[in-house]
This record gives sequence, C-alpha cells and structure tokens, in this order.
Amino acid sequence: LVRAAIVSDAVIEDVDLPQAGAAPQGDVIRTMEIPDEGIVLDELERRLIESALHKADGNKTRAAELLGITRRRLYSMMERFGIKND
Repeated sequence: LVRAAIVSDAVIEDVDLPQAGAAPQGDVIRTMEIPDEGIVLDELERRLIESALHKADGNKTRAAELLGITRRRLYSMMERFGIKND
C-alpha cells in the first residue's frame, strides 16, 4: 500500500485502501494528485504504518499484511521512523 499511495490533498481513509488478501478488482490503484505545496513522502509512509498497526491492534504480522509488505520490512520501516509498538 505504501507503494500504491502516491498522495492526495484529501485524507486517506481505510475504504480508500485495498483489503488485504482481496483480489484486485479492475484498477485498484487510483492516481492521486500531489498538492501544489508538495508532500513529505516519509510522513505519508509513517502515517500508513501507524494506521495499519492501529487497525491490526498492534499485531505486526497483520499490519504487514495490510500494507502488502513483509514483517521484516515493517520492522525496518518502524525503526526508520522511530515507531514504537510494544
């Protein structure tokens, strides 16, 4: 999902993200416009990770599945962004 989330000037909600394990239906990835003032991609990634961890009730395996990444990659990204989830 991090790869798929380009960015938008709108808030990205759970309904905007594909469901883990769901078969793609047509064009799952929507192109989002970058606002004129630009974006901070790291902040978007950080927020997606935090959102996935919250949705998964702290279960890192499930959060990684929601993001479409490996658990190892999730741990690496959590370390990179200083995200604690004990």
